[in-house]
Amino acid sequence: MISTKRFFLNELTQEHATKRYLSWLKGSEARYLTNTNFSIDELRDYIEQFRLDENCFLLGIFDKAEGVHIGNVKFEFLKKDKSIVEMGILIGEKSYQGKGVAAEVICAFAEYASSEFDTELMVLGVSKNNTRAISVYQKIGFKLEQRPLSKIDSEGGLLMSWSIKND
Repeated sequence: MISTKRFFLNELTQEHATKRYLSWLKGSEARYLTNTNFSIDELRDYIEQFRLDENCFLLGIFDKAEGVHIGNVKFEFLKKDKSIVEMGILIGEKSYQGKGVAAEVICAFAEYASSEFDTELMVLGVSKNNTRAISVYQKIGFKLEQRPLSKIDSEGGLLMSWSIKND
């Protein structure tokens, strides 16, 4: 478990595949995601697939004070030496959007990955239309990239990277 001031990140299990979680994938907050048409059983399978992959962390974001599951963050190591990690995040609960959740949990995982795995670089893909997210990522330290670093390949997407060892 990774802990921040307000949140904790815990590995998702099949029990976290709920109607509420599914509603996040169908709502407006998921408009930038690609895989959003899941049934509960498919969502359980999706979670289990990542639990079995030693190069991935699929973590639920939980509010410490309320104990409620508010979103998810996925980290996938792209190189065997774990020097580069790709991430994606969804803050599903609308009342938590725009409250600094993403920055807090991304920074916490960056610190964890740097100390535990000697990770040097974090990359992400983001829609060029998702200006709020781009602004958050830039405040953390992400910069726009011109070179391919990951599997991210989207006509309307941008690739961003953050050298976490330099911060």
